[in-house]
Amino acid sequence: MPATKRVYIVNDTTTTGKSVHNEIQRVAQTFIDQVSFVLLENLPRAELLHQLSSLKDGDIVLYTFFFQDSEGKYYDYDDSAEKICGSSPVPVFGLWEFNLGHGILGGKLVSGFEQGKAAGQMDLQVIGGMDPQDIPLKMKSPNRFSFDYSVLEKFDIDQTRLPPNSLIINRPVSWYEVNKLFVLTGIATTFLLFLLVVFFTRQHCQTPEN
Repeated sequence: MPATKRVYIVNDTTTTGKSVHNEIQRVAQTFIDQVSFVLLENLPRAELLHQLSSLKDGDIVLYTFFFQDSEGKYYDYDDSAEKICGSSPVPVFGLWEFNLGHGILGGKLVSGFEQGKAAGQMDLQVIGGMDPQDIPLKMKSPNRFSFDYSVLEKFDIDQTRLPPNSLIINRPVSWYEVNKLFVLTGIATTFLLFLLVVFFTRQHCQTPEN
């Protein structure tokens, strides 16, 4: 989204939120000449949603966490994501795969499944007798670019601009994909009947007349 001028970051002030805050402050320095960052933290949820509703072209939102607001009220992760995305007239990007499908557009999302898979592969090597010290560190993140088709359509974002091999959920299923087994079975049956017709026709033609 090259027209982006401001990134509004939704974050809370829990222990995890503070850790994310420090990381964002560090990373933001590399974009200082490209976009401005606005941290929306330590707010009552009603005020947060009100501020998000006033965003306009050139703005995007990065949703990290909003587990607790400034009034000490706790909120469910899915509910927070849905309320935040529902209030924002601009795309909301995320950091965690469990928020995908609850209104965020997507992003390079932390995948518990992929991280667990990578850890499981290491465990199998240890069970197989390999010394843990001989297992190389995984420097390449198992996280992946993931996006929600319905949100891409909502904001008219061309899918060809997404990173290669991105996962896209909620993509409409074509009639062929739904009925693939029946279509292939029908084609195979038709071809078999065709072969039978050819076979019996040749047999009939080769039978001598009385």
